[in-house]
Amino acid sequence: MRRLNMVILALALLGSAVPAVRGQPPDSATESLSAWQWYHEVQIPEGEPALADFLLTPSVFDRAQPTLHDLRLYNARGREVPFSLRIRRRQNEQRPLKANVFNRAINPDRSAEISLDLGEARVEHNLIEVATTGREFRRALRVESSDDEMKWSTLLEGKHLLHFEDVQGPKVDVRKFHYTPSRFRYLRVRVSPYAGVADDAPAITAATVYHSVQTPGEFVTQQANLQAREPVPGDGGPGSAWLITFGNNELAPCESLTFNVGDDEFVRPYRLEIANPGEPRQIIAQGELRRRTRDKHKPLVISFQEVTARRLRLVVTDYRNPPLHLTGVQYTAPARQIIFEPPADTDEALKLYFGNPKAQEPGYDFASNLPKTIDPPPVRTTLGNADAEPQENPKYVIPPKPWSERWPWVVYVVLGATSLVLLGVLGALGREAIARHDAAETT
Repeated sequence: MRRLNMVILALALLGSAVPAVRGQPPDSATESLSAWQWYHEVQIPEGEPALADFLLTPSVFDRAQPTLHDLRLYNARGREVPFSLRIRRRQNEQRPLKANVFNRAINPDRSAEISLDLGEARVEHNLIEVATTGREFRRALRVESSDDEMKWSTLLEGKHLLHFEDVQGPKVDVRKFHYTPSRFRYLRVRVSPYAGVADDAPAITAATVYHSVQTPGEFVTQQANLQAREPVPGDGGPGSAWLITFGNNELAPCESLTFNVGDDEFVRPYRLEIANPGEPRQIIAQGELRRRTRDKHKPLVISFQEVTARRLRLVVTDYRNPPLHLTGVQYTAPARQIIFEPPADTDEALKLYFGNPKAQEPGYDFASNLPKTIDPPPVRTTLGNADAEPQENPKYVIPPKPWSERWPWVVYVVLGATSLVLLGVLGALGREAIARHDAAETT
């Protein structure tokens, strides 16, 4: 029993040494400014605006987290200033139209019917949502349109409202339907009873008409670096490749590239890749570059789904044609906007801190309560100088390395000592087993 306890103790020692090899668990994240490496000063707008905003510059993207969760805004007194981070992409939003309901009716076939007046403005609409009573049904929907309540034309037909449930709640709930954009003032909605249920008598509880609202977004275009052409195999023939970098080889979001091309006319296959150093290449766009003589003054644009990269690579197949003469490139991405309430004292400086890989998303109530559309819009200010490098935080403290990295030899000493203990215990157990065997043979 005593030797068994020794084995258990030795295994416990070995188990305690193994986590040290992998490193200690990370300490809980702290909001001390000593954990943030960089900052930019924020210019305070003049006057007393209710809200102000600024756009992030390329120097932030390379040093902040890719998610930008480590952004923090502080005033000169060290007090945190809540903000809202918005990515200003183009958006197509469906918004409800105000409608007056009239002519509610139940027809002899038990179908329910209502009419809607969308007003004199004649706003274009393209979506309707119809809610009815009941839980298990498949009811035919018909929508008609009119300008004078006398002559009606079919706007939507052959669609069905669906609602089916099980013990866990609704599994199928279909009540929204798109149709060809229309400007008719009046709509007439009819819902027929479900043939699968005897005496089904639907009632329309609500009908909402929507129109599309397009938000143009806000975009930032910066100059990129176009490196010298390299002769490479293209897709099916000889080709050319150009590396594209951002700033001082910075990490940057990008959703389109605009090239300055000296050639008047061409048709060439191309592919665009992410070519970050030390990573496998990834194709993000491919197709055909085409220009006619009459369009020679138009820039050449390649658009794609937004990526965040350090380096892109354009490969063009030339075949037997001379290589394209690319003279420059710009990159464009939706602006990253910071909205905040400026301090009452306009002389009080603000600083945007970033560069903490362990920081978590702040999740400010201010951001959650801020409406999508701000009227009047925030007053635009600037984040330092667009060409200036960020300043290093004087309070920044380099995180200490785990002791297993600072003193790696300790790990091997502990493992070696534990191994010797185990060998000793196993040797003692072996000698005891031999002695018992010999004693049994003599008896």
